Amino acid sequence: MKTKTSVWPYDILNDPIPPERNDPNHLVCFLICPFSPKEFSDDLYNLVQTICNDLGKQLSCKIEVRRADKIASPGIIHSEIWREIQTSDFIIADVSGLNGNVLIELGVAAACRNKENIIILKQENPDEDFLFDIIPARHIIYNKKSFFCLQDITIKLKKAIIVALTPAPFNLNFEKIKRDVLDVDFKKGLDVDWLICPSMTHKKLTSEYLEFGSLYIFRYSWLMVKGPEMPKVKIYAKIKFTKTRPNVGALIAISVRKPHFFANFGHTLFVNTDGNIVRTVPKDDLGNYEDQIISPHPNFNLDNFFEFNLEINDKYFSMFVDGIGGKFKVSEMPFVFSGGKILFQTFNAYAGIEKIRIKKI
Repeated sequence: MKTKTSVWPYDILNDPIPPERNDPNHLVCFLICPFSPKEFSDDLYNLVQTICNDLGKQLSCKIEVRRADKIASPGIIHSEIWREIQTSDFIIADVSGLNGNVLIELGVAAACRNKENIIILKQENPDEDFLFDIIPARHIIYNKKSFFCLQDITIKLKKAIIVALTPAPFNLNFEKIKRDVLDVDFKKGLDVDWLICPSMTHKKLTSEYLEFGSLYIFRYSWLMVKGPEMPKVKIYAKIKFTKTRPNVGALIAISVRKPHFFANFGHTLFVNTDGNIVRTVPKDDLGNYEDQIISPHPNFNLDNFFEFNLEINDKYFSMFVDGIGGKFKVSEMPFVFSGGKILFQTFNAYAGIEKIRIKKI
């Protein structure tokens, strides 16, 4: 991977190099904290790592913790710090002692990240001023000398991380879409107001389709149908791969009853670049799941459009791509989400959507 050599955050943030992620459930926490005293710094790193490992097991994903002094890539370390601040899934910053480097890095994070993605830790200290400018961000105040501190900070930090990992605009209230049918043909050159995505998502309207997605970071790779949840719905969409990362697997997908962007939550139908049509089968509400191959596509061509047809109701989930798929009885599924959003998703790819028709049942 190419490494920037600038030490100034402006240069990196305006020309970022996204980190490669080979698994949609590989998440990254960037820990900002003083490096001395070393014992405290390492204790904090180990605590955050333990909490993230436990959460990863609960959510059936990997949450990697990175800290500036543990970055091993070649080149000037500053560029890596700015890149981690911009692209990590969430940031934890300990401002205890008002360390200068910590405050500079937190300032950079405040300039390029939503406050929902940042968790601030601070030891109780009556002699240390509270930082007025960072009041809007989520704070956890802890007493290092308290016998109950470890248990208290663990509970609070776990809750804060779960909230931080649920990205805006997923948890916002929108003006309700009152129509029972949503229909668009992007070849006509018109965008719609009922598809939204994260600000970092690639999204552009061409003469042939609406292109969206991310080649590197899964949480930037979706379009969501805003408005009220539609747990019983019929969906038709015509989608194709427009760009994929070389030498890695990629997919295009439609997810229904999706509680958040995590790959292992919701009911998903996708086409892999290996030619397989696959569905995600949730096992429980902890994120355990199984990807089941429905069938290889007999005429798979990476350059072609794929026609998705889904019907979701209380009796069965009907899932087909180009007429290939099946009806799956709800009564025979190990776990069924009762509600959630509709998402169009990619992994390691950009997708082009030509048509969408969504009908509430």
